[in-house]
Amino acid sequence: MKWSDWKPFHVNAPVDQAPVVTASNVVAAPHQTVAASSFFTAIDPDGDAIIKYQLWDSSADATSGHWTLNGIAQAANSAIDVTAAQLADAAFHAATAPADLWVRASDGTEWSPWQEFHLLV
Repeated sequence: MKWSDWKPFHVNAPVDQAPVVTASNVVAAPHQTVAASSFFTAIDPDGDAIIKYQLWDSSADATSGHWTLNGIAQAANSAIDVTAAQLADAAFHAATAPADLWVRASDGTEWSPWQEFHLLV
């Protein structure tokens, strides 16, 4: 049996792109509860499903409100992990001052950059 000469070849795997998040400010009445999904949308350029979100409240003022997940208040200045299935159970409870909020999304491999938005009262 005779073999041919070795020939080089290259494989270029596709590059996974991070999700893209678009966030908007929301105006709410004092003490109004706003669904997290009211603030942003997320898509993945590769068509991958969004499987996880992280929410963040960087407001130093305690009168700005707080995130809740399943009705439980979440601490400010920390990432709050929310699966896609839990997004419907995430909300922001406005108080009496504006809130400085952030979100990012993951397709399970890549995270989008953080996007800033505000809850205005």
